[in-house]
Amino acid sequence: MKSYGNTLTKLVCTFMSAALLLLAPTVFGADKDDPAFAKWWQKFQLAVMRRDVRGIDKGVEFPLDWQVSPEVRAVRSESDFAANFQLFFTPDVIKNIAAAKPEKLPNGNYVVTWKGNGKDYVLNFRFYNGVYAMDSLMEARP
Repeated sequence: MKSYGNTLTKLVCTFMSAALLLLAPTVFGADKDDPAFAKWWQKFQLAVMRRDVRGIDKGVEFPLDWQVSPEVRAVRSESDFAANFQLFFTPDVIKNIAAAKPEKLPNGNYVVTWKGNGKDYVLNFRFYNGVYAMDSLMEARP
């Protein structure tokens, strides 16, 4: 009987490599003047794609404004984030982070914006105590 374990492993590795190659222009285009952010952004995107809660929430200060739906308005704690990850990182949020090119604000923070469900979404990242981290996800009517 033929083993499909190696084939599946090769397929997953090929897919992840292709995804990283496709993301490379986004990652390195994020901000050529800020290599620290570009490096952090690449790790953050990979953590999101892998649904790695610990990789995503590094440096986050809870509670966190998180307006992803009428039912979800905030992340109360690190344990809330871990237990309800799929509520906070919906397929739409994950898709938009994977395709995003962050924009640097005059204060040095970054944002990612997208439109969905008739609303504008703004995902904020801040630099605090020497690290970048998610700061909030806000929704607004266009």
